[in-house]
Amino acid sequence: MKEKLKSASFWLTVSGGIILLLQAVGIKIDAPAADEALTMISGALIVAGILKKDVKKGGGNAADSPIDGADGGGGGENDGL
Repeated sequence: MKEKLKSASFWLTVSGGIILLLQAVGIKIDAPAADEALTMISGALIVAGILKKDVKKGGGNAADSPIDGADGGGGGENDGL
């Protein structure tokens, strides 16, 4: 749990939930401005070393994954013809 409290994605998720609750109660919040402010604050906290940037355990990210079919692995309906 201690590691989760240092995670940027945890705090962005919590703040997003708070914003949704405030909007549900009737408080008007400019979503793009709130998103930009939260991203800026979390970036500053990561640079300061207070929060940690989340890294996938596999070592890669979605950008490193091959696009469907681009790896030649098949999976198409015409395989084997």
